[in-house]
Amino acid sequence: MSKPFLTVLAAVAVVSAAVFAGPAGSATSRAYQKVPSGVVLKNKSGYYIQCYYSGLGEICEYVYSRVPTSNGSSSKLQRVKAKNGPLKKRSGYYTQCFYSALGEQCETVYMKPRR
Repeated sequence: MSKPFLTVLAAVAVVSAAVFAGPAGSATSRAYQKVPSGVVLKNKSGYYIQCYYSGLGEICEYVYSRVPTSNGSSSKLQRVKAKNGPLKKRSGYYTQCFYSALGEQCETVYMKPRR
């Protein structure tokens, strides 16, 4: 086979692999967003959810708050329990507040971005 033919064949294989694979890192590029204070949150099974309508009907997602990990160096997202008390609105976003030895501590509430 000729060298130009192999080059074209390799280019077609790379392009077709990229098309079938989809956008690179699409699942990891979806960062969590702050829940704006205008959004209505509902209580479902003891957790807060945020619902919206799409072509598939009503879609509901859990909302999350950052909690410190056991080593205290970083934080992870955990579902916000509805029985922990009402959420507060601060600076245009929902926050979940609790009291500690340092006084009132508030964490911003997050949701998955809409698809």
